[in-house]
Amino acid sequence: MGVCFVLDYTQFQFDDLIFAALADPILVESGVTHSNGQPGYCSALRQQINKKVESVTDTRIQLEIRLSGNDRLIVPLDASSPPGPEMATLSGRGTFYNAWIRPD
Repeated sequence: MGVCFVLDYTQFQFDDLIFAALADPILVESGVTHSNGQPGYCSALRQQINKKVESVTDTRIQLEIRLSGNDRLIVPLDASSPPGPEMATLSGRGTFYNAWIRPD
């Protein structure tokens, strides 16, 4: 996994796939929750580089990516920001695969 901070969102690269978290992702690492704006947040995300995806689950209100080492990236689909309907997208090699939309 690679991490790229882009203006007002975060991209995660998984081999040829790009996951764009438009809502601020939350990292749960060894039981500690890291949120955007907290000291050490970016460093904690960077420490996830090279981890493997173990599973992905999505519900109406969140998308959860479980990484090796039992760490989790959580994208809240009901966050107040960004202003548009898309909260996250998945694409790769010029192909769009999916968008996660804010619930009504």
